[in-house]
Parts: sequence; C-alpha cells; structure tokens
Amino acid sequence: MHCGHLLGLTPPQYHDDTNRDWLGPLWQFYDATLSQIGKVDAHVFDGDAIDGHQEKDPSALLKPMVNVQTDMAEEAIRLVRARKRYVIRGTGYHTDMQCSYEQYVADALNCDCLDELRIEANGCRLHFRHVVGRSDTPYGQGTPALKEIINEMLAADIEDYDAADVLGRAHVHYATGVWAATGKDGAIRQAYTGAGLQLRGPTQSAFTRKLRTWMYHVGMTLIEIDTTGDAVVRPIIFPLKLYAPKEYECLTESS
Repeated sequence: MHCGHLLGLTPPQYHDDTNRDWLGPLWQFYDATLSQIGKVDAHVFDGDAIDGHQEKDPSALLKPMVNVQTDMAEEAIRLVRARKRYVIRGTGYHTDMQCSYEQYVADALNCDCLDELRIEANGCRLHFRHVVGRSDTPYGQGTPALKEIINEMLAADIEDYDAADVLGRAHVHYATGVWAATGKDGAIRQAYTGAGLQLRGPTQSAFTRKLRTWMYHVGMTLIEIDTTGDAVVRPIIFPLKLYAPKEYECLTESS
C-alpha cells in the first residue's frame, strides 16, 4: 500500500485538491472491490504497509510522519472483512527504522506480524513472503515466481517438510503467476507475484524514475480454495492509465 507516499493507498480524509484526481479513484477501487468480495476466511497483507521516512526522496511523501502512515495503513487493512488477519513484514527500507512499524499496525489490528506465513485450508498448503526476485524483461517476468516453486521443493526435500501448494509473493508491483506439475504424484504447485496498491503516476519521484518494467499492476489478489483443496489465484487489477506522454519537442523551425 505504501501509505504516506503521494501515490500510495490513502484514506479519503487525506485527499485534497492537489492529489484527489488520482488518490480518489484508487481508494474507490479498493473500497468497491472489498465490498464486492465480502467476508473472507483470512486476509494476508503481504508487506510494505507504509512508505517510511524516504531518506532518498522525502519530497515524494504525502505524510512524512510515520505515526500518521501507520494510522492510514490500519484504516485501510481494517476495511477487509476477514475472520483472521496476518501482516507480513515488507522491505526494511520502508518499514524498519528504529523498530518494525508494521508491528505497530499488526498490534493495532490484534493480529500476528511475521516474516513469512504458512497456512492450510482444505488440505491446500500456502506460503506467503514479501520479497521475491524481479525481472524487467517482458517475457521473463514469471521466471522469479517459477524459481520460488523450485526453491520450495528443494528446501522441503532437504529439511523434510511438506512443500506448499501455493506460494504468494509481493514486492515487484506486477501480477504474474506460474504453475508446475511436480513430484511422482503429479501435484500441481503454483506461485504468483501480486499487484501492489501504489500508482506509478502522475507525480514524479525517485520511485517512478526507476520503473523500467513493462508490466506494472495496481490491485489485489483473491485466492479461492474449494472443498477438495484446489486453489484458484485471481488478480483483481485497477484499470491503470499510464502517464507517459509520447509527444516530441521540436528543436527546429519549419521553413
């Protein structure tokens, strides 16, 4: 969500005439999507609840005070109607300064704050962690997710535990997913990287300047598991308009 950033998910009371044009539609999408989904068994918030102090680019912050950012994050997460909540710790640059600020968010929500999470539903095993590798090659953006499946299988074999069937990751701000038939039993394992809730425009910042990725998605991920343990991973994507003018400035006068 990157609450506190000028492009992050922001509750309406923090909107004003300088930012309402883009922060308003993002919040409306978030609120309307949650209303449509309704109550869920579990909500896993997968990291980067706040944007933090932003020592590299403080001008990109809408609200630089971290206590305000955590209040914004708590309000946003609380909108999810969930029987059980989990907060996964995000990138240390954003969320760990003198302490873990996401721990404050989790405490306010009365839920666990974890580096990683393993849960099971109807026999389907799920593993969540924030950080994952990224690819800026358009046809290779699913490769880091596939690597997560292979790493999970190897770790499960070496450490003698049951490998997860679904692996959820965040961090890269684009939605992609892969599956692989693994093991002698033909088990299907899948991994995905979820969309983020931070826009990539229209304001300029150190964050937007470094974006080379062709795919950039804003949204959420819904996982539906049936009674047999089959899981469907469904990204819900905000219709993002990219602010990237293609006009050329003319340097010569026409005769």
